[in-house]
Amino acid sequence: MTQEQLDKILDGEFFKEIPSELHKDGKNIIGYEPQLSKEYCYIIYPDKKACLISFDKETQKSKIIRELTQNEYKILNIESL
Repeated sequence: MTQEQLDKILDGEFFKEIPSELHKDGKNIIGYEPQLSKEYCYIIYPDKKACLISFDKETQKSKIIRELTQNEYKILNIESL
């Protein structure tokens, strides 16, 4: 690994395009944004619908809490995906 590659990883540059690349491939994006919720993660589906989700440890499944509001969609900049 070159120093340039290592610098990109450490600066976070390496990971910036990963969500849009996954989304273009038709995959869901799951992330955490404290401006949306300090308690829940979010999921963005390939059709750009986005929801807050929680994870039930007992059933080992994700649970949809609610769809995001228009203001929350703007925080995630979903239209740019």
